[in-house]
Amino acid sequence: MSHFFKIRSLWKYYRQARTRYDVHSPYLSDLVESVIRNRKHAPIFDSIEAQRKMFLRDQELIRKQPFGAGSHAFERPLVKVSKVAEMSLAPRCHGMLYHHLASMLRPRNVLELGTSLGISTAYLFSGWPHANLVSLEGDENLVSRAAASLQTLFSEQRPKIVLGAFSQNLPWVLAELRELDLVLIDGDHRYQATLDYYQQIKPYLSKHAIVVIHDIHWSAGMSKAWSELQKDKEVKLSVDLYKMGLLCRSEALTVKQSYTYLPWMFKPWRVGLF
Repeated sequence: MSHFFKIRSLWKYYRQARTRYDVHSPYLSDLVESVIRNRKHAPIFDSIEAQRKMFLRDQELIRKQPFGAGSHAFERPLVKVSKVAEMSLAPRCHGMLYHHLASMLRPRNVLELGTSLGISTAYLFSGWPHANLVSLEGDENLVSRAAASLQTLFSEQRPKIVLGAFSQNLPWVLAELRELDLVLIDGDHRYQATLDYYQQIKPYLSKHAIVVIHDIHWSAGMSKAWSELQKDKEVKLSVDLYKMGLLCRSEALTVKQSYTYLPWMFKPWRVGLF
């Protein structure tokens, strides 16, 4: 991402953003309070963060396999596991959002595109460990470490990781799952790939499904993809959190809405007291 694009996209996001005090929809209000603003701690968070620290200390060199668009830090064929953890893993605050989102939805089937080292996978699964969670990852060096980490965190039922290119595995995984309640797309940050994956997943989404698209402003291409996905007629509510976007279906939503959310302290005049 160029510095110019980053500044421009951030400024556009800020200008459009509204706070919790602008929310009137009951569904959106519940989403904001129960998920986006929820800072409630769960004991599993400490265990997941311990796994993150382990990866951040791991100095072993691995061969990073080139699947999709990613950080420029991985231009060299060999990279330390610690560097992958530093550049690729979702921060704790995003993980907590995934956890609370799963907790709110109580999904039967969850799909993740982009396991990486399994931190986001763990947060997703911890929110509702009764779910059938399948995570796709193309890099075998990451899969082996993610699988070991998830085995440490979850002794009985745990997420299933499928190794291989998304293009090869996504069709049969979708056919096997049949219906999806929660999806996280965080594996290939390219315009066309993002649209293609969404279109493949779309027929399998349940009536109350939520699709999370990560890094929606990572590049001009991703911003364009996000803008187009918001226009999908079956998306009743889209929420722009800058680092990620939520595409929501719900029978409770009768009017199509697009909402750009920002914590109120960054726009204190939106509190409604002035």
